Amino acid sequence: MKRFLLVVMCMVGQSLALAQGASERLLSLEMALAEVETANLSALAAREGLEQAVEGVRQSRAGLLPSAKLVAGQSRNQSVTVGLGLERFGASRQSDPYSRAHGGLEVDVPLINLTSFARYRDAKYVAEISEFEYAAALEDIKLAVAKSFVGALRSQELLELADATLARSEKLRKLVEDRLGAGSATPIDLMRAKLEVTSSRQGKLEAETQLFESLQQLKLLLGLDLDAEIRLLGFPLETAEGLPREPNVRLDDVLSQREDYLVHLTEEDRDKLLVRAAGWQRLPSLDLYGNFGYVSEEAFDGEEDEDWSLGISVSVPLFEGFETKAEKAIAESRVRAAAYRLRDAELQIGNEVAVFWKRLLMQEQSLVLGEEALELAETSYRLALDRFKNGATDNRELIESQLALNSAESNLSDQRLLVSLSRLEFASVCGAVENAL
Repeated sequence: MKRFLLVVMCMVGQSLALAQGASERLLSLEMALAEVETANLSALAAREGLEQAVEGVRQSRAGLLPSAKLVAGQSRNQSVTVGLGLERFGASRQSDPYSRAHGGLEVDVPLINLTSFARYRDAKYVAEISEFEYAAALEDIKLAVAKSFVGALRSQELLELADATLARSEKLRKLVEDRLGAGSATPIDLMRAKLEVTSSRQGKLEAETQLFESLQQLKLLLGLDLDAEIRLLGFPLETAEGLPREPNVRLDDVLSQREDYLVHLTEEDRDKLLVRAAGWQRLPSLDLYGNFGYVSEEAFDGEEDEDWSLGISVSVPLFEGFETKAEKAIAESRVRAAAYRLRDAELQIGNEVAVFWKRLLMQEQSLVLGEEALELAETSYRLALDRFKNGATDNRELIESQLALNSAESNLSDQRLLVSLSRLEFASVCGAVENAL
């Protein structure tokens, strides 16, 4: 229901934008994730693989159902009898040519065929595995979209920081020009200020390019028009104070939501079925067959006679050259291998939960330190600005403090990015990236 509401919100938002003639589209992370399944080309291709597996179930089920077909034909025949010595009695071994027209219904009903049943069950396991693999692939794509979205948000923030940096540099240049006119600054102070302006403009150009590339990558992942204008909506960050020291999730709950683990679990069940199916090959099969139709010399000559048959057949395997024994041994080996892979996946997922939680906790704490560093850098910048205005020093100290402030702002932006990525990765490790929203 939540996904449906998000899709409806996306459609309503697009309709309103078109109705208002807006050229810019608002896009939140929730909306982006809701569009992945229907817009991302890799997701659509993976979906087709799932559809093929589902159709494979229907295809294998045909071996368990009755089959019927209409047949009709006209033939011209001549037979030769050999080995009976008819020529000694003056009889010809060769019959006169004759015609035969026939038409009717042929039916085949499998009553007991465990081999066909095993194929059907195996196809159902393959379809179930394909469904889990599709869900796992979709989760990977959603995580990539979420990371791209957060990266674009960070590029957007860096552009805003570049604008602020350029504004500070312009302010410094104007201040130095005024002081130079008043005779309280030197030409070298002005050159340093102008150099800082040039560097800030270069930084802004780089930020604009990075933002463009990030948005283009996001459009590619969402299948959007590359010429479309989009504006991203941010989402709030948690603080380190709200996180417990240990992850508040149970491993069993995580395993039940991890499609890659469920793939291994289903493969183990499938291999156990193949062990049983290998033994079923020694059991007999039972089929019912029949046909009903009409036969005449020429088609539609009005002299048709009924022609029918009904029967039942039993097939009992006696010796197949030890093929069944080898197939059973192979299936048992696959069961053991599947058990090892399942245990390895369980350990890997448990380790991922612990590692990504520790990473998230560390990034949240680093964010707090980054905020403290920015506050100190802002204070240092204000003090250096006051000292320069009061003529206590030249602008070298001010430029150094400004560079430190720029670095602190950029570092805080990096920390926010890492916190967001850690939240998304931890949610994805636990089963669904949407849990981070």
